Amino acid sequence: MGMCRYLMMPFFLFCADVVAAAGIETIANFPVHKSNLNVFSTPVALRDGHLFTVNIELSGENKLVGLVTVLRHYVRGNDEKYSLFNRMVIEDKTINDPYHTQASVGLDESGYVHVAYNMHNMPWQYKRSASPLSISNMKFYGQKLNVGDRLMVKVANKTNFPSLGSAAIPGNQITYPAFFNDRNNKLYLSYRFALRPDRPFRKRDFAGAIAHYEVSTQEWKNIGGPVAVGSGDHSGGNVVELNPFIYHPNSAVYLPRLFFDTDNTLHVSWFWRLIGAGADVSRLSYAYSKDKRFFYSIKNRLQLPIGLDAARVSKLDARKYSPLSSLVVVDGTPYIGYQRYQGKRFLTWFDSVKGRWVERLSPNGASIFMAGKEGVLYAFATGVKVLKRSPGNSTWKVVAETKNKENFCHPKVINTNNESFIIHATSCTGDKVEIYTMEWN
Repeated sequence: MGMCRYLMMPFFLFCADVVAAAGIETIANFPVHKSNLNVFSTPVALRDGHLFTVNIELSGENKLVGLVTVLRHYVRGNDEKYSLFNRMVIEDKTINDPYHTQASVGLDESGYVHVAYNMHNMPWQYKRSASPLSISNMKFYGQKLNVGDRLMVKVANKTNFPSLGSAAIPGNQITYPAFFNDRNNKLYLSYRFALRPDRPFRKRDFAGAIAHYEVSTQEWKNIGGPVAVGSGDHSGGNVVELNPFIYHPNSAVYLPRLFFDTDNTLHVSWFWRLIGAGADVSRLSYAYSKDKRFFYSIKNRLQLPIGLDAARVSKLDARKYSPLSSLVVVDGTPYIGYQRYQGKRFLTWFDSVKGRWVERLSPNGASIFMAGKEGVLYAFATGVKVLKRSPGNSTWKVVAETKNKENFCHPKVINTNNESFIIHATSCTGDKVEIYTMEWN
């Protein structure tokens, strides 16, 4: 064993020696605009040797609202190498906003490509491919905006979009869209929306939503519970019923993360913010459901929509967090990676023996965690560096790392179901993206 050190009590042991078991190979690298942080989005998707990635680039237009969102399609050849097959500009009026307007990409069961992009409390900007595993014809199914609408958001910081929305996906005043696939490749989408979009900002009730795409009808359907929306809450002037997944009056939900266990159980984690907008959040929460109808916390059955403290990980926890989190389940145990506000990163999980959640420092400051076979847990850190922990063992070992002369941050990872990974990372200077495969020798 190489150099090792203990992280905290009870101990995680981190070992700095690299186990010669896996190799990282670069698929692609390209320049991006510095607003392309991809902290909260899901910028990469994979199916049957077709890889799609969506990112923000610089253009010669207005730098406030004239960046370009670009979708790329790579194809794996007979030599197992990926090559660029197509490149498509999805949006040429992208707002310069490092933490909100980054795009997400997902693939449904039939392989159609879905992209949500360029929104911060705005109507849906959403496109879907006309053919499976192809981006040559991306059709718009969102709500049309003009340059003045975008300038109002960027310059005046106003989001005057009072309707309930007219796009193919339910909701309006959308932020943080993220795509996820279950074990059968069914496509899910989490996002935040304004339940009462025609109220003053602090009273709009920014709820958390989970939707799934039905390929047979080409419709998005929400998972949630009924909440009445009054005639004065939106510009339609009538009383309606919406179905948020997470909701509490005068509060905002931040970043529901989804994970599907080996038996396709849906697990969800999220944060809350009680008053107004800001970079700090609280009340880390967790729920799960085997049938996508009845949801539970660790101890209790939950009513939809899930309320403020109903699924809170610890009711004694008054700390503030950064919104970034990662959710994974290994052998039925949920693990949530998170970062304390302006502080260090941690990993928390439910200890069934102790009957409570426990936490440890994240190994190497890893921000993303993935499940491997037979209880193995993987961590992905700046570098990019990949660490592995075997079941029943507190030791983390570095199993792979890139050979870059500069560090790459914000790894986003796809597990290809055989303990190989696709890794999307942005340079810590913010001006380029690299995508890697990690394959076992």
